[in-house]
Amino acid sequence: MSKQYGETPKPPAHRLTSAALLLACFFSPAAYAETSRGFIGPFEYQLPGNLSKPINVVVQYGYIDREHKQWNGVGNKIGAANVDVNVGLTKYVHAWNLESNPDVGIGWEVIAPLLSVQDKTARTTSSGLADPVAGGFVWYKPTKDSTIGTDFLFQVPVGSNTVGGGDRWRIIQSVFGTVKSDNLNYTADIVWDWPGKSTGTRTTAAKTWSTHHRVGYSVTALLLPYIGVDYERQEAKNGQPTSYEAVGNLGLVLTFPAGYTFAMHYGRGFRGENRAQTNSINARFVYAW
Repeated sequence: MSKQYGETPKPPAHRLTSAALLLACFFSPAAYAETSRGFIGPFEYQLPGNLSKPINVVVQYGYIDREHKQWNGVGNKIGAANVDVNVGLTKYVHAWNLESNPDVGIGWEVIAPLLSVQDKTARTTSSGLADPVAGGFVWYKPTKDSTIGTDFLFQVPVGSNTVGGGDRWRIIQSVFGTVKSDNLNYTADIVWDWPGKSTGTRTTAAKTWSTHHRVGYSVTALLLPYIGVDYERQEAKNGQPTSYEAVGNLGLVLTFPAGYTFAMHYGRGFRGENRAQTNSINARFVYAW
């Protein structure tokens, strides 16, 4: 923030977005690439302190993952079906600080995901509204330029079965944090995914955990380039082997004075086993009031 701690200016929008969802939970087939929160950018978890009133944030995430390669069981890249996964996520957040302690915040959020999968090899396409996610989060500000927090979310099985929805409940929980020092900033999280039992197969999918890290440098008030690394691992279960992938990211954030930001980065898997290789363009638009 540009003003001194203890005042109540309207914070920049990129500091108001919360950690809110596990993208992989929307997909029934575990073979799809992209780590769970691979779409996040710098300041994703830099939530505000000392707010004079509640805040509202609308975030539009989107990514295109073009999967042409996959990692085999010994970590080598091999050919795979030509599949494009297109995802749009619309998120609404409402949050506030406690009057008794303005460094503590509480909020809730709802996420509506749209998913389209185009298998160009098989010449098939499926699309629809995937299972929505809702839940709450809390955060604490040890200093004016740092935030730590946690969220607890539920995936509700009411989405279209054409994209794997409507099959199981799921619990998603994360611990997150961010810190800023002069022009340099660091953002990170750890995410756990606990799937429920499938209503169709009566089986429980494997548990997954992931972590995401972003380092950005503010060149100007408008321009912030960043790099990142993601890692996701899924345990072996139901005859499927353990799978994992590490992904590198390179991106840019534009922050505008009108109260909105736009971020975009490219992510590509550089090591993995037993899953499709990530090859994605990720975008994020944020508006806060």
